[in-house]
Amino acid sequence: MGGWADGLTADAQNASRPGKPLISSSLPRIAVGSLAEVAYIFQLVKDLDLIESAKWSELDQAREKAGRLTWGLYRSVRTTALR
Repeated sequence: MGGWADGLTADAQNASRPGKPLISSSLPRIAVGSLAEVAYIFQLVKDLDLIESAKWSELDQAREKAGRLTWGLYRSVRTTALR
């Protein structure tokens, strides 16, 4: 498979091990990966001039906020899982 699919397979196998719940490893990585995909799409839309400058600024601010929240979730869940 490759990439994120390998990570999910490994996480699914590790989920049966005590002390390592699936949510602590897979979901935050999926969220971060999805956010990256959205950011690339947004950049493409901008580069192809498919969006007005004012709308781009609004969209980019929302992406930045989503990024901060997603990375905060990732760090929080990861820190909790390491305890």
